[in-house]
Amino acid sequence: MKENDMKEELERCEAEEFTERMVAMYKENGEEKYLSLTDQVHLLIPHKYTNILPDKNVVDQMLAVTRLPQVYTVVGLPDIHLGYAFPIGSVVGAGIVVPEGVGSDINCGVRMVRTRTNCRNVDIAEVARQLFDVIPSGIGADTANATVSEIAEQLNKNVADTSNKEMVFTDLKVINEICNEGIDFLVKYGIVGDERDRIEKGGRFPGDSRMLSQKAKAKGLKQLGSLGAGNHFLELQRVVEVHDNDAGFEIDELVFMIHTGSRGLGFEVCESASQVATSMRSISKSEIGDESHEIRQVKQAMGLYENDETTVSSVNSSQLGSFENLSYFEIHESEDYILEMGCAANFAFCNRAIISKKVENVLKNWNIKCELVYDVGHNSLHKENIDGKELFVHRKGAARALPPNHPELRSNRENGQPIPIGGSMGTSSYLLYAQDTKKSLFSSPHGAGRRISRSKARKLITMEQLKQMMGNTVLMSKSEKGAIEEAPIVYKDIEDVVNAAVELGLVKKVVKLEPLAVIKG
Repeated sequence: MKENDMKEELERCEAEEFTERMVAMYKENGEEKYLSLTDQVHLLIPHKYTNILPDKNVVDQMLAVTRLPQVYTVVGLPDIHLGYAFPIGSVVGAGIVVPEGVGSDINCGVRMVRTRTNCRNVDIAEVARQLFDVIPSGIGADTANATVSEIAEQLNKNVADTSNKEMVFTDLKVINEICNEGIDFLVKYGIVGDERDRIEKGGRFPGDSRMLSQKAKAKGLKQLGSLGAGNHFLELQRVVEVHDNDAGFEIDELVFMIHTGSRGLGFEVCESASQVATSMRSISKSEIGDESHEIRQVKQAMGLYENDETTVSSVNSSQLGSFENLSYFEIHESEDYILEMGCAANFAFCNRAIISKKVENVLKNWNIKCELVYDVGHNSLHKENIDGKELFVHRKGAARALPPNHPELRSNRENGQPIPIGGSMGTSSYLLYAQDTKKSLFSSPHGAGRRISRSKARKLITMEQLKQMMGNTVLMSKSEKGAIEEAPIVYKDIEDVVNAAVELGLVKKVVKLEPLAVIKG
């Protein structure tokens, strides 16, 4: 056996052993649906779904987050996997604000739109080709993107027809107003229709564009209305199962999902905020606190110390970030970041809405009208009341999920908030309704959850193999390497993730969707 094969076999055996230890802990605790690792750390995955249980590095990361001050609750959802600082697929309620707990793609999210049109009456391949031409995607598409200038030109033309001829929209003014007002700005000037009751927070976070760096705005100017790269996508889908007839979907109805966020603008906000927080305090290991006796017992039982001489797994230096470099704001220090983050969130809402408008314009060639189902982010920070305590709820790879009759729901109050959840490229997606989400800090899974790294995917999969995996699904991508990194097999099974969430009572299924065409960067 070759050395690499031996290493992989050893890793596989270690992973199986760790999973067995986890299942044993579930049984010891007398609970099948979730595992409370400590009073603060809760894993919401029924143990029978062994394929989606987290590995030891993810568990270590969940436990390590509690060493930050004023962290009250850490929740791992069924799609949880290793991230930077906080696990992706986790929710953290805290009395501090951690920029990396939201991440660099602020308000990355999913927008789902229905058409009430049978997909068999549409030339899907031709639609995909036209969309690929008009929607910038990939890392290198920024310089060719003139979306902001087009909006400014349209606004100035509209203003010229009114009595307010002194108002002039420059590209910079457009970006500033988008960051300040979010969807409100696009609706006010007729760029998009008013569907704010079907967007998280009505499509507007508190934001102040004066807080943003010129570098952040420059990226926003280039990237508004673009998908980007990585796991971002535009997908044409068809309804294959209807689980809630009252929702009005029909089998084979054409829908589409857009998955993207705040692009480079959000990255600059996170980067800048982390630097500011770091400059305000030099975090030492003594300041963040030693591991509690409870955590030590859990880690010992799960074998997390066996190959590590320290009390912190070696993964933390690359994925969690060494604690000396992990920065945070006290509440009284966080106002500027919250306004900057709001700008990035508003940009992301508008980015998805403008891409959606471009899709609608293409579909008009087939006399198709579009209707927003819901738009929700999954990298966010909200101040919320949790069990009588005001906490900053960090959602990193977790969708906000408000249950039926929640006071913040603007529509669909009787059923619960709609949650579009994308599977891996080439596999099923779902529309869900939020149900009893109090146990998850009013959150749900956001996707399938990565299980194989991008670098490993490139070693394991060829483009020819990817095409076979995609079957009849049309795939259009600017980068073969990027497409391979997103192959279906590198993600957890979306069926396991969704079924686990249903079994936990977090959500109920509305419709199941299958991909017809996928556009990626």
